[in-house]
Amino acid sequence: MMRATLDQLGAQEYFVQIPDISHVDFTDAPLWSPALRWFGLAGPKSGTYAQRVIDDYALGFFQRHLSGLPAPLLDRTEQAYPE
Repeated sequence: MMRATLDQLGAQEYFVQIPDISHVDFTDAPLWSPALRWFGLAGPKSGTYAQRVIDDYALGFFQRHLSGLPAPLLDRTEQAYPE
């Protein structure tokens, strides 16, 4: 459903899907409390991994759209996260 919505925007969009993380992994909460993973509220990947992926993609976005710098990760020419 998200992919179909993005395709209809008619503007440049980015769709980043990170396997083995959950919605709460997009916050800092799993870094504060490992118990979230024990209760199934966070995905099986480590919180530091999820945050690193999110940080790298956010940095690439800002490099491209605010600084006018190249962002190979957004172009898929950099394979930092093959999954």
